[in-house]
Amino acid sequence: MSLRTTTIDAAAAADHATTLAAMHAGDLELMVVRGVFDASFMTEVEQRLSEPANVFDDQLLGRSYHEPHLATIGTPISRFGDDYFDRAALFHAGCERLFKGGPGFGATVYSLLEILSGTSVRRAAADGSAFGGWNIRVLPPGGEIARHAGHMFFDWAGYGALGDEFDRRTQLSFYVVIAPPDQGGGLEVEPLDGGDTESFSLAAGDMVLFDEGRHMHRVDHVRGARRRITIGGFLGYHPATDCWVNWA
Repeated sequence: MSLRTTTIDAAAAADHATTLAAMHAGDLELMVVRGVFDASFMTEVEQRLSEPANVFDDQLLGRSYHEPHLATIGTPISRFGDDYFDRAALFHAGCERLFKGGPGFGATVYSLLEILSGTSVRRAAADGSAFGGWNIRVLPPGGEIARHAGHMFFDWAGYGALGDEFDRRTQLSFYVVIAPPDQGGGLEVEPLDGGDTESFSLAAGDMVLFDEGRHMHRVDHVRGARRRITIGGFLGYHPATDCWVNWA
């Protein structure tokens, strides 16, 4: 069975105000949004990332996470600890510098997600401290991300800290492409109950939004000379306040 997907231009988002509700209900599994950011501005962002010390605090970069064939700049919930919220604040300040001179990342993405949901979107919080909203992932040539699904990680300490911030039936993932690779690096998605695997490749400035909690997915090997660089996070629905919350 094929995935239920759709592709739209960012300018047409207002025509799709029930997208997140449809994903929560299981009626839509993935959406590609073309042109969320201008590709030429993404080139500027990529160039700034070539010298990350000019953008991000040394304390944050000293705790960047390097796994085999993957580097993460930010505060992944997989490494939740006592200094998580402090590092999240440092990372978000760095992202303001990273996107300086163009549309801010958080403002742009939240505006789009609020249009697609018809309600508000906010960062998840615990005891008044905000979770990180997104991370940057850098896959070098030869790099990949192994097959997984979001529900596999609900026993992590970070999800314990999230508490009842979201209905755990649904965990969505979104990311924007800063720099696509020369070849490969596609997002491969399949339903948890089986079905056809489909691959999605995005251009610089495009965003994908999908139901990652209920779908196995991976990122194919990056081929060619260019790195694959993305920035994104997770979303869940908070029924008590009829809003969507974001963390990373």
